[in-house]
Amino acid sequence: MATRKMIAETARHQPLTVHLWGDSVIKQLIWNDTENQYQVLQPAPLSSAAIPGLIRFQNHGQIGSTTEHALKTMQHFLSSDHRGDAVLLEYGGNDCDFNWRLVASDPAGAHQPHVLPERFTDNLTKLIQRIRDQGMVPLMMTLPPVDGPRYLNYLCKQKQLDPGHLLTFLGDANRISRFQEHYSWLVQQLADQLACPLVEVRQAFLTRNDFHALICADGIHPSLAGYELIARCIRDFWQSSAAGPFWQATGLSR
Repeated sequence: MATRKMIAETARHQPLTVHLWGDSVIKQLIWNDTENQYQVLQPAPLSSAAIPGLIRFQNHGQIGSTTEHALKTMQHFLSSDHRGDAVLLEYGGNDCDFNWRLVASDPAGAHQPHVLPERFTDNLTKLIQRIRDQGMVPLMMTLPPVDGPRYLNYLCKQKQLDPGHLLTFLGDANRISRFQEHYSWLVQQLADQLACPLVEVRQAFLTRNDFHALICADGIHPSLAGYELIARCIRDFWQSSAAGPFWQATGLSR
């Protein structure tokens, strides 16, 4: 738990640096339905989850990124002069996605996600080990949920794909949500297996009565309110027992 004593101790030195690595969720991308385009939120809601004088963020979010991309881009980051105390990993949303145009053209085909579940877990394991090899603490985050029917509607409307063809492949629109949920479960399982502190975001979304207001019209990106909820989850994490290994590894006691 972050305390005044910890802030005072850190004030004698530099604040702890937490590097945020992930996809468009970390980038804080939203779909603007009025302007019919994506935009990056400014000011960035997640910045409010840092603790002045104690924790600062460096954001490395990349739109469309998967764990495959992260293995390449983070290798350069880890081998450079970057310094930090922890790396928060948020991946899975693009890993579990499909080439929907290809699916629509051949709905009976045996299509695979961009990164298979087994490969996804293996990639995250490698990332975590590389972070630890550099003396930093790996942190993980569950995935904010998606709205499958809403995403299907977005795909058909914006990409002009045949809904019947997509549903032939999917069976039902909620399969999108279930498949993404599986990847979030893999994150949670791996965090437990590798003793990585976990920021729980998904349950905070699912237990809200205004769940649908937390997701953009595209069905896959949080809304402004959704990003504000993620920031609150991270702030709560710093104060929770789940963050204990982080504080201990950085030399600050609760």
